Formats: sequence, structure tokens, C-alpha cells
Amino acid sequence: MIFYSPDRSNPLDVKPGSMISKGQGIEMAMTTRQMVIKSIPKEVFGIPSRTIAIPIIDESDEVVGAIAFGVSLARQSKLSDLAELLVSANTQITSSMSNLLETSKELREAQESMSKSADQTKKEVLETMKITDLVKKIASQTNIIGLNAGIEATRAGSAGRAFQVVANEVRKLAGDSVNAVQQAEERIGRMREKVETILSKTSTVDATVLRQSVEFKEIEETLASLNDLSKRLLEASRYF
Repeated sequence: MIFYSPDRSNPLDVKPGSMISKGQGIEMAMTTRQMVIKSIPKEVFGIPSRTIAIPIIDESDEVVGAIAFGVSLARQSKLSDLAELLVSANTQITSSMSNLLETSKELREAQESMSKSADQTKKEVLETMKITDLVKKIASQTNIIGLNAGIEATRAGSAGRAFQVVANEVRKLAGDSVNAVQQAEERIGRMREKVETILSKTSTVDATVLRQSVEFKEIEETLASLNDLSKRLLEASRYF
């Protein structure tokens, strides 16, 4: 039979006078003749607790009863729940940060690829400008040749009329070539400016992405330390 003196701040759902059940700390202490320590879930007495039962042995070495006292584990339970919540939240944040870090890495690789493409385009633009310079020189020389041919055709008089027509066409072709080259140079110039702008902005984005990657990595390491601390806190709370 149980006699119970309640703690007013943490009363347990224990009915004085009720019979001792098998498996209770008191019953085990009386049966084993040893001190028994048990953790009791809140479903049993309404609050989580830890009980210590000590057998009472009389002068004739007979077990005549047992005395038990309990300690509330309500705060420990709340701490354990909080630690579990912290571990869960930290795990989710760590997972999200890992995804962000991976996305940042992919973005950086894409930016590097874009930067290389823009740099290659710039080189090709410069090579194209060299070609237009060469075409301009050829057109200028062709124009001079046409001019000289026209002079010679004039000197030849009527015999050089046909040659004069050819010389005029050569000069016209040279003039058209110069105009076409000038238009091409203007377009290539605008293209070069755009490529320079892309390279400049890409460089800025590269620096930003790199900085964010470093920051994300530092945050991930901090979260890993926090996660380890949370797990240690959770483990420690189970031994209160």
C-alpha cells in the first residue's frame, strides 16, 4: 500500500492507499533489496519525473517496505524539447545553406563561362578590325590604281575609252568598299563597346558571387558548429 506526501509545486497523480503495482520502483526495490532509480514518463503521473526507491529492511533482515522520492524533470523535458527543436531547425537551415552554396557555385561557373565568351568575342572583334583596316588599305590602293589608269586612258585618247570605263568602275568599286568598311567599323566599334560593358559588369558580378560564396561557406561552417552544439545540448539534457 502506498503512502504519498505530495510536493505542492509539482503534485503527482498518485492516490494514497492504492496498491503497489509490479514494475514500480518501490516494488523493484523491495524485490531486489537494492536502491532503484527510474525515469518516469509524464503519461504515468502527469509530469516527467525521476524516482529513487530504497528498500526498508528491519533488524531481522526482512524487507518491510520501501521509501521513494521523486524529482520533477519538467524543466529538463522542456530543455530537451527545445534542444530537439533547435537541432531540427538548424538541420533545415544547414540544408538550405548547402543548396544556396551549390547554387552560388553554379552561378559562379556560369559567370566565368560568360566572361570567357565575352573575352573571346572581344578578341574576335579586334581581329575583325584588323581585317577592315586591311580592306581599307586595299580599297585605297585600288582607288589609286583606278585613278592612274584613268589618267593613262585619257592620254591614250579614243583608243583608251574602253579602258577609261574600266578605270572608272574600279574607282567606284574602291569607293564603295571604303564606305562599306566605314559602316562595318562603326558597327564593330559599337559591338566592341558593348563587349567591354559586358566584361566590366561580368567582372563585378564575379567579384560579388565570389564574396557571397565565401560568406555562405562561413555561415555553413558556423551552422555546423551550432548544430554540433545543439546535439551536445540535447544529449546532455537526457542525463539531468
